[in-house]
Amino acid sequence: QTSLKLKETAAAHVALARVYLSLNQPALARTEGHAALTLEPGNHEAEQLLQQTPVGPATSRKIP
Repeated sequence: QTSLKLKETAAAHVALARVYLSLNQPALARTEGHAALTLEPGNHEAEQLLQQTPVGPATSRKIP
């Protein structure tokens, strides 16, 4: 029996952070950015993302 093993990567956390930003969830995006830096200190994409992500709660957005 073969099993698929997924490896946690900084790139995956950065991608998830971008998804959270698109959903107007900056706090979750920042969490993922920090997780990326924990796995890969100095990750340029994660650092840029954190610099560009607002600190604080998300603005309200109505979803139909």
